[in-house]
Amino acid sequence: MRRLMLVTIIALVLSVLTGVCFADTGGSEEKTRTFSKEAAFAAGGVCYLEDARADIEISGGAENTISVTMVLRVDHHDKELADTYIRESDLKLEPWRDGVRVVMVTPRHMLRKEEGAITRLFRTLFRGGDYFSEAVDITVTLPSRAGLELSNKYGDISVTDVTGDLHVDNSSGMVTLRDCGGSLNLKNTYSDVRVKDFRGSVDIENSSGDVQVDRISGDTVIRNSYHPVSFTDIDGDLVVSGSSSSVTGRNVSGTCTIETSYKLVRIESVRGALEIRGQSCSIDAQRLGNGAVIENSYQPVSVDSVRGSLRILGDSSPVDVRRVQGDCFVRSSYKDVYIESVSGSLDVEAPSCPVTVKDIGKDASIVSSYRSISVGNIGNDLTIKGNSSTVEAADITGNAEIISSYNPIEVKGVGGNLTVTGESAAVLAETVDGDISVDNSYKYVIIKGSAGQIRVAGDNSPIEITDVRRVPAKGAIMLDTRYKPVILELPAGTEAAIWAYSAYGGINADFPVYHMDAEKSVTPDPNTLTITVKTTEDITIRKR
Repeated sequence: MRRLMLVTIIALVLSVLTGVCFADTGGSEEKTRTFSKEAAFAAGGVCYLEDARADIEISGGAENTISVTMVLRVDHHDKELADTYIRESDLKLEPWRDGVRVVMVTPRHMLRKEEGAITRLFRTLFRGGDYFSEAVDITVTLPSRAGLELSNKYGDISVTDVTGDLHVDNSSGMVTLRDCGGSLNLKNTYSDVRVKDFRGSVDIENSSGDVQVDRISGDTVIRNSYHPVSFTDIDGDLVVSGSSSSVTGRNVSGTCTIETSYKLVRIESVRGALEIRGQSCSIDAQRLGNGAVIENSYQPVSVDSVRGSLRILGDSSPVDVRRVQGDCFVRSSYKDVYIESVSGSLDVEAPSCPVTVKDIGKDASIVSSYRSISVGNIGNDLTIKGNSSTVEAADITGNAEIISSYNPIEVKGVGGNLTVTGESAAVLAETVDGDISVDNSYKYVIIKGSAGQIRVAGDNSPIEITDVRRVPAKGAIMLDTRYKPVILELPAGTEAAIWAYSAYGGINADFPVYHMDAEKSVTPDPNTLTITVKTTEDITIRKR
């Protein structure tokens, strides 16, 4: 890229120094001069190119020499002034520290560096003078194993096949490195950075420009703002710190840490641990090899295929999780939570969130409020604590404990014991292999296909128990409510001591029944099944 830079002070100063007037000669003319220099360069040395304002191209491949070509172009309507500027310019190669320094010599450089009474006077008097432009292209060839110390402004930089310690500081120009190695420390502003096929560690700081890195064989650190960061094939650890920067990439062999805000984060295939800290970011992470921790707010979090544990801390973030081989821990609020296929345990706390959970290998614990909770296929115990939540749970291998209020609770298929605490919540329990305990009020309690002991304490709750698969040989079935009827259906061959009390209703039974005293409780016989039914309305005990 060529940039024509305004250098008004230089043109006026040179007119005084050379006695040339800024006469209008009928149009400007570009003047060009090419400088070439070559010097010995020790293997492993450093090339210094400082305070340049040029398009710079550097390539490795030479042996023990450094070759530099500088093409200088100036443009001014006074052709003699342009000739003078070209004539006063030069290119030098100087021994410097542990290598060679490339020195551009132009009147512009001399004016910027020199300080004195006359210089200050020129800068004061001739500020805002005639149009004057300068463009510089620099091409450097040096040994591949050389290092670089390079600073530049207002020009593009390209580096190829250089494998030393590389320090590049640029502003307002694109920086591209290809097929390099060693270590890279790069700073840039207001333009893009591209690094491809780098064999070593990379540290990039950019501002207001895109950053793209591909095929880096060492650890990589990227700091950027307001523009996208993208990466592929990082063979080491990766750290990205962005401010309002989108971050997208795939294939990190080590750990991956990302911090940004307000933009998309899309990560695919990380072998090490992944950590994402986002503020109002939309996050999509897939194929994670060693667990992940994700913190976000107000935007969706989607995670698929984690070979390890997963921890999500979301504030008003929708959460979609699938295929986690370890434990899963989720905190969010106000938005949907969907979790499917977790090999380990699940812990969800999501106030005011609709929660859907499927296929959990071990224990599952869910806390929510005011929205629906749907759970299916839990490999061990299930705990649900809902406040005004509709609850649907099915296929629980272990025990289930459910708390909610004001909305229906439906449980089907529990391999262990079931405990339900409901307040004004309609309760339906089907096919429970273990014991059942229900506390509820004002809404019905229906139990179907039970196989263990049953205890129902209902305050103004109708109770209906049917399709009993098996009654325990000993233990108790205890049903207690007020102002509502009770229906109990038992297998025809049931052997039990049955006690019943109704204050105002009738007792209809297909089995012998003992009448209870309202003021006294019945002590169960430890050697047989004891059934007690108590209400103020009708009681029906029938054979199936």
